[in-house]
Order: sequence, then C-alpha cells, then structure tokens
Amino acid sequence: MPTQLSVFMKKQTIACLIFLSTIANLSFGQQTTELEKRALSPSQLFIKHQGQYEAFKSLVIRFEVAWQEADAQSMVDLKEVLGKMVAEYNGLSYPTAEIEGKLLERAAQKAQVFAELKKLPISTDDTALGPKVEQILERFNQYMRLFETDILEHQKAIGL
Repeated sequence: MPTQLSVFMKKQTIACLIFLSTIANLSFGQQTTELEKRALSPSQLFIKHQGQYEAFKSLVIRFEVAWQEADAQSMVDLKEVLGKMVAEYNGLSYPTAEIEGKLLERAAQKAQVFAELKKLPISTDDTALGPKVEQILERFNQYMRLFETDILEHQKAIGL
C-alpha cells in the first residue's frame, strides 16, 4: 500500500513533467507570434504565398477525390475549409507596387468567384449534388488560376 508521501511525490513529479513539457510549446508560440509581427521580405512573402497556393490546390484535389468517392460529408467539410481559405487569400498583400494594379483587377475577379461559390451551398442531404459539385469545382479551379497568376506576377516583380 503506497504511503501518503509516495503518492504526493508521484503527483509532484507528474505536475513537474507536465510543466516542463509545456515550456517548449510556450516558447515556440512566442517565437511564431514575433515572426508574424516582423515584416517579411518580398522573397519570404513570395514563398509564403506559394505555400498557401499549394495548400489550397491540395485541398481542391481532395475535394475532387471526395466527389469521385461520393463522400458528401467530406465535400461539405472541404468546401467550408476552402471557402475560408479563399476569404483569407483575398486579403493577401504583395509588396511590389509594380503589380498592384494587376492584382487589384484580379482581386475583383477573385471576389466575384468567391461570391459565386457562396451561392452554391451543398449538404449531405442534397439530391442534386452532382451539378453543384461540378460548378463548385469549376469555381475553385478558376480561383486557383487567378491565384497562380498573382504568384507568377509576384515572382516576376521580385526577379525570381
């Protein structure tokens, strides 16, 4: 039978281990918020945008796979995530003034695509899912082309 002292020591050891394991996470969290506050160079911003595009593209591919597998719940979830990404990406900033006018033109086009996407809700109970999904995929692909063009313009502007 354990004594009160051994139980107390076990509790202290466990509490100490939990505390020590959270220190690394707290430190990393502070570092990432400091990095977010720091202004990115044009090439760092380009790499960030390129990564965002690749993440978006991979989710669109997953959306297509869910459609092929007739997984309506995954399509609903992925459409929601992709819609949030589109809303976030519409606010991306690019550091070069040269491409600002072209970006503004495409920003209006991207906003229009996003508005059309919002008008195409899907649910697991939807009986006419096929035609809606085709329209949604068309809009996602249209948005990807606009996003890709932004990235290419950004790449040219910074000389990569």
